[in-house]
Amino acid sequence: MFKQLLSAQAKRLNLPEKKSVFSIGIPPFYTKYEDALEYHRQALVLIPQNASTYSAIGYIHSLMGNFESAIDYFHTALGLRRDDTFSVTMLGHCIEMNRDQGQVKML
Repeated sequence: MFKQLLSAQAKRLNLPEKKSVFSIGIPPFYTKYEDALEYHRQALVLIPQNASTYSAIGYIHSLMGNFESAIDYFHTALGLRRDDTFSVTMLGHCIEMNRDQGQVKML
């Protein structure tokens, strides 16, 4: 099933198969976060050391409000590609949001 989706997405976007793995995870305005996470987890099986995939998973977790998980994924992405400005920016944002969330819980 995953290979069929991957192939169909690659044809639709006119992309090579390898790159389409990373574009099917989060279509515009996509709100089925669990599905998006699953697609990206499957992408990691195919290419385990891809910083963009870890960054995308971190971003999905941040959209879901799972800031601790997002922080872990952004750290992993930055460990693989230190010059990833998106991951650096999102990591800072998630740390700030996680801190704010912790302060609210303490009240």
